[in-house]
Amino acid sequence: AIYSVPLHNAKILAEKIKSGKILLAIKESMELPITTLVSLSNLITIIGSVFLGTIASRFFGDVGVGILAFFFTLLVMIFAEILPKRLGERFAEPLALFAAPMVFGISKAFSPVSYFIAWMTRPIIGAPRKTTSEEEIRFLAELAQKEGAIGQNEGQMISRIFHLNDITAADIMTPLQFVNFIDGAKTIGESVEIIKT
Repeated sequence: AIYSVPLHNAKILAEKIKSGKILLAIKESMELPITTLVSLSNLITIIGSVFLGTIASRFFGDVGVGILAFFFTLLVMIFAEILPKRLGERFAEPLALFAAPMVFGISKAFSPVSYFIAWMTRPIIGAPRKTTSEEEIRFLAELAQKEGAIGQNEGQMISRIFHLNDITAADIMTPLQFVNFIDGAKTIGESVEIIKT
């Protein structure tokens, strides 16, 4: 759910709700929470399967281990993977606001381990990517214009702003021979005729 909430929505929520500020802090630095949650999820799954495998082996033998492994895998897939992700996608904002304080606390508690894992994986993953591109902003402006959230002029203005990077000073300058100017050393009385023309 936290990953599904766009950063711009998290910024809006941060202005309204206390847990929105925590959500924004997580969204602005996702490396530690992701590392923590994935590590804990894998740790719990591995320890749980070893524990259940040991119990099944004692009570039911090798056949019991296979049957239990099948049902355990099925339960983990449904209740620990598919269902939470589907609920997170459908109810992203309320679940993210609810989970953010817990995720933040767990991330802080496990930060030494998470920092070590993040340090190990950073050379492979590289620098974080940009969260927003010009194309995305243009698309959102067009979408907002079509939905009536902003006016046509506002949408065009947003789109045209990106063209400013392509314009040089020479493109907008007026050549000196076409410029009327007043000599700064002259008085206003001396400059009246120039001003009138």
